[in-house]
Amino acid sequence: MMDYKKLRLELGLPAPVRVLHITDPHLVAADGRDNPRKWALAAKRAEQMAGATAEAYLQEALDYGEKHCDVTVCTGDLMDFITEAACDKLRALCRRPRLLFAVGNHEFSQYVGERTEDLAYKMETFTQVQSCVPQNLDFASTVVGGVNFITLDNSYYQFSRRQRLLLQQECTRPYPIVLCMHVPLYQPELFRAAVEEHDPEHVAYLCGCPEEAMAGYPPHRLAEQRPDAETQEFLSYLYTQPKVRLILAGHTHWDSETVLPGGIRQLVSAGTFFGTAREITLV
Repeated sequence: MMDYKKLRLELGLPAPVRVLHITDPHLVAADGRDNPRKWALAAKRAEQMAGATAEAYLQEALDYGEKHCDVTVCTGDLMDFITEAACDKLRALCRRPRLLFAVGNHEFSQYVGERTEDLAYKMETFTQVQSCVPQNLDFASTVVGGVNFITLDNSYYQFSRRQRLLLQQECTRPYPIVLCMHVPLYQPELFRAAVEEHDPEHVAYLCGCPEEAMAGYPPHRLAEQRPDAETQEFLSYLYTQPKVRLILAGHTHWDSETVLPGGIRQLVSAGTFFGTAREITLV
């Protein structure tokens, strides 16, 4: 049975909005449309990522969200790696009522950990993933109960100028904003916990880390996660915007609650394959 961790956040709404946050189910699926290498990887990863149990947890959470919540937000890594069968599962997820999806890095992974995660690698499968999701993967806005839920793609640790300009437009609208993304944003205490308690490589896997904090990263992780100029401009803008009240993220596979510059609250949820989800009441 799923464990629903409940909390309440004051936004000054006329009526409560209940949100179910799920993330990182890491479903593994391969069938006759895929190649033998993917079949072998699927067998290995299903054992590592809880396999059928993860899918049962996800189904239970989705049913709970439909029954009890106004919106369900999935912040990525529905797939563990991309296959035809996994894409079918993503399409089915996105047909669920009142569900929003923010893409994760594993949606674009052809074989887990095979290559550097950069824009060129992402674009090899971007069109296939986008075809499964009715919302624009890069940036989409959906207003539910007077709250502007924005899903956006920072799955490879970067934001774009286009995303910043679109966020500027959304900040002119009369709604508090909840940003939904895969990779959490850097915060000093979160960084310390990540590198000291959760990762043997001492890598935080956060977006927007300052250069000096990443001094001990392995070179390939530094190359993947170093924020570019457009990402730094996005974050500088974000932290001045009072309309942005909450960030929902995943990726790290463990729960955390931090406050970012500007007083923005950031909630990171553990992987749904662990049997947990967050139920957030916005009031």
